[in-house]
Amino acid sequence: MFAEGHDFLRQLQYMSNATRGQPHLAPLQHKLLRCMRFVRACVDDNLRDGGSSHAVVGCRKFLKALLEEYQTATGNRCPDAAHFAAERAASIAADVVAVAGACSDSANEPVLRSVISALRALEETKDFHARLLVAQEDRSEYPQVAYAYGSTPLTTWCCVLQLPAVATVLKTMDHHPEACTVFGSSTGSLVFYTALLTGRPVRGVEILPCLVADAQAIAAACAVPGVDLQLGDMLDASLAHTRLLVLTSQCWPAGLWADLVAKLRRHPGPLLVLDYTERLSLANGFRCVGRTAGDVSWHKSHAFYAFERHDD
Repeated sequence: MFAEGHDFLRQLQYMSNATRGQPHLAPLQHKLLRCMRFVRACVDDNLRDGGSSHAVVGCRKFLKALLEEYQTATGNRCPDAAHFAAERAASIAADVVAVAGACSDSANEPVLRSVISALRALEETKDFHARLLVAQEDRSEYPQVAYAYGSTPLTTWCCVLQLPAVATVLKTMDHHPEACTVFGSSTGSLVFYTALLTGRPVRGVEILPCLVADAQAIAAACAVPGVDLQLGDMLDASLAHTRLLVLTSQCWPAGLWADLVAKLRRHPGPLLVLDYTERLSLANGFRCVGRTAGDVSWHKSHAFYAFERHDD
């Protein structure tokens, strides 16, 4: 159920993205979202205790009906599991190719290739997702969706770091271990990529112990220099020495976001914030100074924003 369920979810996500924002397809969109919740619940049951063959049959029937309805409504066929597997393999291959000449220190290139392989291998294992589910359900501070897992390809992150405002800060900030910080660092990909590409030390702060343990294991196995992977709540983390802050906030609830914005407003010095959403544009004290887009694991052409903190 685990592997097949993830294939189902990829197809459902594809159809959901393709029908979003089209009023005449709203009924289909609602069915797709309902099916996604059902399949996700079945996958989670399988991760907890092995699940049930009856759940697989139910998922297949539900998905088959929606695939047919999608094709009738749009005139297009949803790609199959083989398509998404090939797409993922191509993305990983593109990341490996992109490493050549990308690091400020060429000695980091083989390390970066090893990191990419380790991260992508980890996220395909049932054990990883089972441990992640247990960790998510053990937390009570925030809704479970706040701990959702997703990944960003190296090729996309290279484009983000090339935003003029970001590149300038990376060149001019000091080498303090906390000068560049990632909140919600997960398995460490953004920490690793930034450190290896730029040669700057990078700190990651993550609240789920299993993700920190996985990130630390990869850092040790691949001998990644200049990274500090910390377990903790970002609201408690000091930003006294931080000049570039990366937020992976796309699933963070409103209450957590409000607390974080209040924390950022109290920051005493200059601060550039990179985020996966544009929510900071609604907060007083921040102005958008850059935008780019790139593929992420949950859809194509996701927008990234750079914000500069300023005094009102």
